[in-house]
Amino acid sequence: MPEKTENRFAAEMFRSSHLLILIVYTVMSAGLTAAALLFSWELWALLIVLAGVISCWGLHLTQTFPAKVRIGIYSFLILLSIFYYGIHPAGMFDLAPLITVTMMLFTMTDLLPMEHCCFGTFAAAMLYDTVQLRQTAGAIAAPTVLRILLHILLVTAAWRVGCIIIRKHRQSFAEAERQIDALTDTARRMDDFLANVSHEIRTPINAVIGLTSIMLKRDQTPEQKRELLSVEAAGFRVTEQISDILDYTEIDMNKLTVSRETYILASVINDISAKVQSDAAKDIEVIFDIDISVPAVLIGDPAKIRKVLWHLVSNGIKFTRQGGVYVRIESAAQEYGVNLRIRVTDTGIGMTEEEKEMALDMIYQVGSGSSRRSGGLGLGLKIVQGAIRAMGGFLTVESTPDAGSVFTAAIPQGVSDESRCITLGSRDDMCIATFLRFSGIESGQVREYYRQLIGGLASSLGVPLYSVNELSDFLKLQKHYHISHLFIGVREYEDNQEYMEDLAKSMTVTVAAPEGFALPENSRIRLLRKPLTSFQIAALLNTTSGAAADAQEEKADSLFCPDVRAMVVDDERMNLIVAEGILRNYGMQITKANSGPAALRLCEEQDFDLIFMDHMMPDMDGVEAMKLIRAADAARGHETIMIALTANAVSSARRMFLAEGFDGFVSKPIEIADLERTLRRLLPKHLLRSRQDAEPVITESAPPEVTEAAEVPEPQPEPEAVPAADPMTILREAGIHADAGLEYCQNDMDFYRDLLREFTGSADEKIAEIVKFRQAGDWKNYAIRVHGLKSTSKMLGADALSELAKTLEFAAKDEDTDAVAQTHDRMLECFAQTVAAIRQALGEAEPAPAEDIPAADPMTILREAGIHADAGLEYCQNDMEFYGELIREFCGSADEKRAEIVKFRQAEDWKNYAIRVHG
Repeated sequence: MPEKTENRFAAEMFRSSHLLILIVYTVMSAGLTAAALLFSWELWALLIVLAGVISCWGLHLTQTFPAKVRIGIYSFLILLSIFYYGIHPAGMFDLAPLITVTMMLFTMTDLLPMEHCCFGTFAAAMLYDTVQLRQTAGAIAAPTVLRILLHILLVTAAWRVGCIIIRKHRQSFAEAERQIDALTDTARRMDDFLANVSHEIRTPINAVIGLTSIMLKRDQTPEQKRELLSVEAAGFRVTEQISDILDYTEIDMNKLTVSRETYILASVINDISAKVQSDAAKDIEVIFDIDISVPAVLIGDPAKIRKVLWHLVSNGIKFTRQGGVYVRIESAAQEYGVNLRIRVTDTGIGMTEEEKEMALDMIYQVGSGSSRRSGGLGLGLKIVQGAIRAMGGFLTVESTPDAGSVFTAAIPQGVSDESRCITLGSRDDMCIATFLRFSGIESGQVREYYRQLIGGLASSLGVPLYSVNELSDFLKLQKHYHISHLFIGVREYEDNQEYMEDLAKSMTVTVAAPEGFALPENSRIRLLRKPLTSFQIAALLNTTSGAAADAQEEKADSLFCPDVRAMVVDDERMNLIVAEGILRNYGMQITKANSGPAALRLCEEQDFDLIFMDHMMPDMDGVEAMKLIRAADAARGHETIMIALTANAVSSARRMFLAEGFDGFVSKPIEIADLERTLRRLLPKHLLRSRQDAEPVITESAPPEVTEAAEVPEPQPEPEAVPAADPMTILREAGIHADAGLEYCQNDMDFYRDLLREFTGSADEKIAEIVKFRQAGDWKNYAIRVHGLKSTSKMLGADALSELAKTLEFAAKDEDTDAVAQTHDRMLECFAQTVAAIRQALGEAEPAPAEDIPAADPMTILREAGIHADAGLEYCQNDMEFYGELIREFCGSADEKRAEIVKFRQAEDWKNYAIRVHG
């Protein structure tokens, strides 16, 4: 059979046929031996049969020869045995049934020659028997002739049927293989599609979240701050859902990868606690109880541990009407490290046996009607189960309808530091008391959870604990014991505020309170924010008392690194603006580079402590640039921390970047917690300082020759000759959705104007590059350039230009010259109109003589040019100044972009052409 048709099905049947044929041969050999002894046939032949059986089993067990050779030997010996049996008179009329059965058996091999050999063996044996019969008996009787003809007809029919079966098998197998190839190709395309979707969606979300975090650090009214927090929360929610979809797809395709890195369990719990604090309903209590014997530093995949824990906790919150969620984390020592045991118990609606199976086996939401507390994609438990399996663990579920559920995960983890995760500095004179009536908690089960948390922690730490429900009982307790720490609830504090404030002068009094509760100014009472964790309580026991200490601790914990010399490398200037705005908040000395070669030149001129490197860049991608910088550092004995900064969100991306040599990985959009966790892990301790001790630091600028290519131009004063006009109106009338662009900039008009200026400032250069790469047929660089044009114009609100660039990007990636030719010129024309409208809105256009053209509204000019200026302004949160900056940025780079687009189109470099029009 041709090698092409040997697909997985035929190969599996072929392997199965080996053993079956060998067994049949052995049975037939035993029967042949019995017949030979019974009829006194030639005994020497039996020795050959016996040797053949032993040899065949030896070949099968040792797999000495290729499979086809072995099955050929088995078949030859079977047919030889049948021939030997058939040439004897006693076996003449048994020959046809034996050959028919053998033919059917050989159909499993999917080998037509085997069928032909069977027919040939029958013909030879039957011819021999007929000749012998004629010689011994003379004329052959009519009934005998009839029997011979019937046997020949039977074997001929079996031979034809066997050949038809094999041909049908081949056709079916080939069709199945084609379908599998088609499905595999579809799955691969879907995988690529999801990766592209991840990049495309995360890039604008990066801008939204990044700019929101910047705006939150500025002075805002309470209402503005609430709105910004809502925008930021929505951005993070979209990012999480994208991540969940990608994780589910990777799990479903068995492509989920697991990293191994050191992590601190306390950091994971603190992250989850912070998310619960902002997301959980106020009437749901969440408790994190951690066994103090769990190792402090583990080795595993912290991102997946965090995801597993978050999905289990959020699942409990969703399906709990009242009560709470109790998380217990323990560990059991093993040879490889520990089994991390996570048990999440809730008092929710529970599940039936059928619902448990469905929840773990498919996309499913238990109680998808009114019983659900909040929305979701229904992927949580599937992701949890897939991630746990990928890490070598298992998940069990115990649940009873209307009585809650218990999810237990056991995950193997390595150990980096065997010391306990929770310790006390000193137990001397430490005595804990709790005054909690749990008046706001109706569930007795939740009250028991709190008792287990505080009582178990005190017992494990060896600290005496006394619990009371009434103030009178506490007064009695105080007479007999020297209480050092008192834990109370909000109601207990409010009912006895004056007494508690006075009591805080002699002991540490702590109020466990939800978000929103505030203590009076100058209060000495400590505040413990819910959800409560073992780490919070232990940290409080290890610190001094007083509200001032709280403020000092919070301020000291704020990350600040003014001595860090950092460089951000990205080919999109707007991404550089966002990254710079975030990193400046940490006091870093920021230098920017817009390409790999520019970063190399900067590294030759000065040393950097930290480099954030984008991946997809023209000429030299981020991985290549990182390796060249590493080589240069090694030559001069310097070491730079390299962090990959990319919108590629699939789980294998982190592993790939770390394997290539990056020290860390931060995905776009940038999550502040993830960024700070990475900085704390990678930066040397001497570069991390408390914000309260830091001196003001002046941000370092890049060298002039590189700054020209990498730095965002400073806003230029608007010419006095430009007629008075509303820039937003100009943009809207030009077809630019300026309102959407302003919304992207969180209604910061100054910021929007900066981005507009940056866009126009590089426009000529970008056009030149696009044209150049097209002319050269350099589709890789063409796609990179239009990719950048697609995203930057989208941020401004120039949707029409963005869509044209997107079309060119995909066409360039496919090297579809016809598609590029159809859209390229339209894109250039739209690009020029957009840049002209933005420049006019910013006051950068050539002023027309007053007698010919009356004073125009900039937004009107833009609208008339086909730019949806209103949408662009909306992106900038209706901040006209910010929108103006974006327009100036667009116009500033218009010539450059136009040149690049033209270059790549003329060069037929469709990849770079697509990248340029994408931008």
